[in-house]
Amino acid sequence: MESLLDTLRGAGLLDPGVLAAGIERGWVSCADVVAFAVERLTAGDDRSEVLELAAADDEEPAWVIDVLRRWARADGLQSERAESAERLWMFAALLSISRSEISPEEQLDRLEETYATFGYPEEMRECSRYYVPPQDRARGIRIGEVTSSPLVAMNRLLSQIGGELGVP
Repeated sequence: MESLLDTLRGAGLLDPGVLAAGIERGWVSCADVVAFAVERLTAGDDRSEVLELAAADDEEPAWVIDVLRRWARADGLQSERAESAERLWMFAALLSISRSEISPEEQLDRLEETYATFGYPEEMRECSRYYVPPQDRARGIRIGEVTSSPLVAMNRLLSQIGGELGVP
């Protein structure tokens, strides 16, 4: 299964602010950031933050986050992506589940884990196997008798977020 980092990279959504949020939540390592900086350096980006991170060896996460935030501010990304960085990681997690070649039951398990990981966000509520739509509650249908699919809800959410991000 594709890593969340690779999913974001492939969608063109990886930037220093997103990486900082990823380190804070434990979704990427400092070594991942160093590799990203080396990629940028190889592509000709020789700003001071890229050079610092590319040369980083066994630096503390707090230092790496500080340099990433400085880089994001220099690129004007601090306010723009900082607020949505966690949502980008959630998008990557959902996209990874949808692309996985695992059984629907395993996808549901991963979907529940993702829902919990992100603190049960309201926009993911329909992705839970325990969610009962209002129209079903009105008809007396309870958990276990769910008539909607969390995987269908996940795909709707992916389309919504992807549209907002400009990702096909």
